[in-house]
Amino acid sequence: MPRLEPDAFKRAKFALYVWAMLTFCCAFFLALPYISTPTEVPDPNSPLLLILTVLAVFMGGSTVFIRVYLLSRDKLKAIGEKVRNQYSDKEAQVLKFQQYWFMFNVIAWGVNESIASFGVVIFSLTGEPRRAVPFAIAGLLLNLFTFPNFVDACEKAGLGKPWSLSQNQQA
Repeated sequence: MPRLEPDAFKRAKFALYVWAMLTFCCAFFLALPYISTPTEVPDPNSPLLLILTVLAVFMGGSTVFIRVYLLSRDKLKAIGEKVRNQYSDKEAQVLKFQQYWFMFNVIAWGVNESIASFGVVIFSLTGEPRRAVPFAIAGLLLNLFTFPNFVDACEKAGLGKPWSLSQNQQA
């Protein structure tokens, strides 16, 4: 059975755990307005609703930009070429590439989490759970859109499958 190189596998597994935890939090933010009450007298006419909505749209756009451009096949291929030129060792290439890949994924997941948390803030301001739901759903959908697939990213970068490292080292 193919097996990932230990360090790359640990990092990819960690990325999956971070993604799962943040996705769970986005889902929790979906339910939170229905299981809690605002702490102060809500103001349904607060201008913060519009401000946070506009900010969430721009932040959602940044997640799409990260996924569609910074983690695109062409960009990953360029980064793969760069690390291949810098490092002769295949393991070092994969680990350096993984830093780039993980950094942009963590940024996207943090943005998605922030969008979902805006709904909690809006619920606290308005006292209306229905106003929080779109933010939680947007954060959750964006997290699903940015599912971490390190093996696919390595293949797009031209580094091959990371588990081929451990098979080559064993031979």
